[in-house]
Amino acid sequence: MNSAIGGVGSPFTQKQSYEYKHNGKNITKERYCEIQSANNESGNETKGGGLQTTDPDACGIKARINEERKKNDEKRKKNDEKPK
Repeated sequence: MNSAIGGVGSPFTQKQSYEYKHNGKNITKERYCEIQSANNESGNETKGGGLQTTDPDACGIKARINEERKKNDEKRKKNDEKPK
């Protein structure tokens, strides 16, 4: 692939691969989410449990929160539109 100045290719043609680690060892995305879920259930989420990733939303938590907010906003709009 021909690249631009500085040897950087287009961000639109690059495939993003994320890294998932537990205590410095590479693990799969699925295993990362299992460990994160177990940490959250035990109340240990603030300590991280030795987890590291380059994925901004590894387990879809941010996407799930945004979807819930969207649903709540739609409900609020419906309630505001009802005649009183």
